[in-house]
Amino acid sequence: MPTIKEMNAIYESTPVDQPILLKAIHGVGKSETIKAYFEEQGCRVIPFFLGQMSDAGDILGLPERIEQNGVKVTSFCPPSWWPSDENEKVVLFLDELNRAKPELTQVIMDLVLNRKLAGRDLPKDCRIIGAINPVDDGIYQVEDMEPALLDRFNCYDFRPSVEEWIYWASKAKCDKNVIGFVSRHNDLLDPPHGGDQRANDVYPSRRSWKRVSDIINGNPDLIGTPDTLTNILLGIVGTSATSSFAKYIRENNKGVPAGSIITKWHERKDEFEDKIANMNVQDLCALNREVVLWFNDNTELLKTANKGVVAQYTYNLQAYLEASPLEAMGQFFNLLTEEHKTKAWPKIVLSNNRELGQKMVDSIRGNKDKPTQPKI
Repeated sequence: MPTIKEMNAIYESTPVDQPILLKAIHGVGKSETIKAYFEEQGCRVIPFFLGQMSDAGDILGLPERIEQNGVKVTSFCPPSWWPSDENEKVVLFLDELNRAKPELTQVIMDLVLNRKLAGRDLPKDCRIIGAINPVDDGIYQVEDMEPALLDRFNCYDFRPSVEEWIYWASKAKCDKNVIGFVSRHNDLLDPPHGGDQRANDVYPSRRSWKRVSDIINGNPDLIGTPDTLTNILLGIVGTSATSSFAKYIRENNKGVPAGSIITKWHERKDEFEDKIANMNVQDLCALNREVVLWFNDNTELLKTANKGVVAQYTYNLQAYLEASPLEAMGQFFNLLTEEHKTKAWPKIVLSNNRELGQKMVDSIRGNKDKPTQPKI
């Protein structure tokens, strides 16, 4: 199943005249990721929510009578979305394609098979992308696509990774409690498989966690009023996710905050080492992601802070990693390697503590030498 990054590579490699179809459950960000990628490429994205359209005129436009060779004939006015500039880069996003009424499907067939609409050729730089919910889940009121239409698409089962959502959520300034919770409870980011769902029950999705984040960001005091927060979450992410989130909030203050690892480890070393010794690898890997988010949020601080302060922070990071089991340490270095491709903070950290690179090699080999306290 391609992730966001892998789908972006597919878009880049696919000729513009080959339609693409994404199949994915609701709430994973199909429309958002398509819009973000193609707008960055200078394209205008035109969405069609086919499940909400009543008839073919919503796409075709309306007919008018014109004179042709002295005879009155019927023609269709170009719809308002039709590109007026033949050289404009456009993406027609056909959302909810397998919810469309039959009369709409016939219009889409001409659009996809012939790249025409009411006799007009699509502009040469016009790309078609569709999106559907899976039929085999058994929970969506959708229809099987006609084979002749489906055959014209390059079809992909789309599944953004948890890490991609966490990165997006951090960039979108989502609430840190939501991000931290998802980091530790990957299984509650998306709804369960269709066969495990009950009709009319509420389940979490990436879209619903964003709503939770918006509510908490707008009402920070909710974190301190668990009963009210629980009642709110029940209607957004359902019973199981709400229970786990409430437990996470209760226990979060008892854990090791990512920011304190970096800024206070040298002061609270014994306390933090004891807590980490009692954490399982899964929780430590989630804590690693929170540490990465801290560095993302504090990159400007690293750029402007006194060199001694930055050296202390990198020592604290090294000490934290040395206190962690090899599996968790290796996962952090994998995250750091990925971040190094696009972010500034890994270079700052590594340049201020050259032992970290060697420590990564040592961790793979099983060596666990203690870090050297820098001189401040």
